[in-house]
Formats: sequence, C-alpha cells, structure tokens
Amino acid sequence: MLKKIRFRLVWNRSGRLNKRGEGLVQIEMEQNGRRVYLSTHTYVVNGMWENGLVSERHPLASGLNTALLTQVMECERVELDYIRQGVSPTLVMVRDAIREKMAPGAKVYDFITNMLQTGSRKENTKLGYMTLANSLERWRKGLLLTDVDFQTISRYEKAMRDKGLAHNTIVGRLRQWRAVMGEAQRRKITENTGFEEYPIGRMESKHGYLTEAHLKRLEAMSLDDKQSHVRDAFLFCCWTGLRFSDFVTLKKEHLKDNWIVKKMEKTGYVVEVPIDRIFEAKAQAMINRYGDIETLSQGLQRNSQVNKTLHNIFDKLDLDFKPTFHTSRHTFATLLLQRGIPMTAIQQMLGHRKIETTQIYGERDRKTLEGQLKRVNRKSNKTTNRNDEH
Repeated sequence: MLKKIRFRLVWNRSGRLNKRGEGLVQIEMEQNGRRVYLSTHTYVVNGMWENGLVSERHPLASGLNTALLTQVMECERVELDYIRQGVSPTLVMVRDAIREKMAPGAKVYDFITNMLQTGSRKENTKLGYMTLANSLERWRKGLLLTDVDFQTISRYEKAMRDKGLAHNTIVGRLRQWRAVMGEAQRRKITENTGFEEYPIGRMESKHGYLTEAHLKRLEAMSLDDKQSHVRDAFLFCCWTGLRFSDFVTLKKEHLKDNWIVKKMEKTGYVVEVPIDRIFEAKAQAMINRYGDIETLSQGLQRNSQVNKTLHNIFDKLDLDFKPTFHTSRHTFATLLLQRGIPMTAIQQMLGHRKIETTQIYGERDRKTLEGQLKRVNRKSNKTTNRNDEH
C-alpha cells in the first residue's frame, strides 16, 4: 500500500551554528518511520526560528518563509508526479530527484544538463546535446519531460524545418532527443518517451564520392610537398575508411600483421581494416613508400586547413560537388560496395553500430547510377533526334 511522505521544515538539526550564529534549515522527509533530509541552503540566526518557520521578528521573515514553503511544495509535487506515473516513491527517490533535477516534472533542459554532468560522454557529444537543450529551451521555455509527446515532437520538427535547418541536422537532434527521453524512461522519471511511434527520418548522405578513375588521376598529379602529403593522406583514407581524427593519431602499434586495428577517436569502437586485401594493397604500399605509418600520419595541419588544401587540389578534377577530407570515407564505402564487398563487412571496417548507417552508401550509389543513366538517356535521345532530322 502506498505510504504518503510527510514533509516539514527543521532548523539546526545538527546542533551546530556557523560563525555568524546561524543554523541550517532543512526539509525533513518521513516515511514509515524513516527520515531523510534535504538542505534548503537557507541559514537563520539563533532565536529567529519559531513554530517551524522564520520568526515574524526577522526583518525578512515573509520572503524567507515563502521561499522555504515553496521548496516544501516542490518536494510534494515531485512525490505526486511519481504517483501519477504509477511509481511508488521512496524517500531517496524524491530526495535525489530534487537534488539532481531529475523529477518527472523536471525541465528537459535541466535533465539534459544533469545527464551530461553524470555521464562519461565525449566533449563533442556533450556539445551536441547542449545544442539540443538550448534549441528546445528557445523553442518552448520551461518544457517539462512530462510535456513530451508525439504532437510536441512533431511541432518541434516543423519549427526546425520552418527555420531552414538542414535535414540531417533535424534528424540528428531528434535522435538525441529520443536518447534523452529513453534515459528518462530508464530512470523511471517518465512512463513513455513520446518517440514510441514517432517516425524519425534517415540521414541523407550529403557527400559525394570519388570514382576509381578520379583516384587514378589524383595519384598521378604532380604536386608540391605540402599538397602531396595532403593528397596521400586523403588517398590512404580512401583505401582504409579512416576518419581524419583516426588517421592523424595512427601509430606503429595500430598496425598488426597488415591490419589496422584502432579504437576510433569519435566513438571508442575498435575498427579492423585488412589493408593488404583491399584496393590492391595500395595503403600498404603507401606506408612502405613513406617508411612507416607515423611519417605519413603526422605533420598535417588542422582538418579545416587540410580541407582548404584539398579544395585547391580537387579543382583540377572537375568534380560536380565540393569534397572534404571526410569524402575519403564515403569513397571507401561506395567503391567497396561497387566491388561486391558485403555490406556487413563494410559496416565492421567503418565501425558503424547500425547497418542502416552503412546502407546510406548503397542508397546513394543507386541514386548516382540513376543520375548517370538519365544523362546517358538524354544524350541518346538527342542523337536519335538529330538522326531523325537527317
């Protein structure tokens, strides 16, 4: 049977005053004879506490008592929120929910910030979640976890599209929000996430890829030393699928029997790439040409600077898109698919958790093929029309 928690204010429970002669006011929570205490962070001087409240003789009695009673009401609200969720609240649950701002009625913004403080996520991941928190707070100030449902999510997505945010940006934020609500559900803060039936679209690949012919032309280019190093780094990642952050941290110990075995900087997952068995072992040949892997992987500038150098190089290839260093990763996956390598094998070499992420390359390759066929058909139709005229 549900046992209601009793709340009351107590003063100087420890029997110790601070240097100013003040005692701490706490909220006592009692249930089944057990008690826990929660600080109000309010101190009252000795002799100014009467009948469970600040004495009327205190010059700030009215304001202090309002603040203290508001905190007590907040504790009771948290208890009732749990009860409405079908959860029998314990003293510790209520106390921790208030301390950590993790109550069922907590603000989404507060929950996200606390979630990041208590987790072990990477800095880039934290920045992404804080971008979501700020976006939600600007969109609907004070949004509560209990406010999140199908319609709320739908309105937020529409607002982001109306603002002109890119499709992938919106999909990324919705995925993060779903993860936040899943965490709230696991902590028994909410019964539902709101995302149970909500359809989140797939990421669209916005990067093109280089064909085998492009890579051959790139290999044959005559470049200065700086451009040559950047070109070789890009080609190496076209043949291995490594991200820029993983390439520049490559060391000798990551090479094991002609395999690259490395924990990825972004996700922490270990990837294994057999460099002597794919792309005619060109990655292995490049390491041999440089003498060792660290000579190849070290000495590059920041990713943004490397991309500027790449743009100058790619101008000579007459591409119909603007490549970046990350294009090498897309090139790796797409060319392996074209060579008939199974999707699951490519997934493992890229370090994707979900096969759906890898399948994007297959979908993009089909779109590229369709585009090429349309161009061929247009040329064929023009030729046919000219012949008919003659």
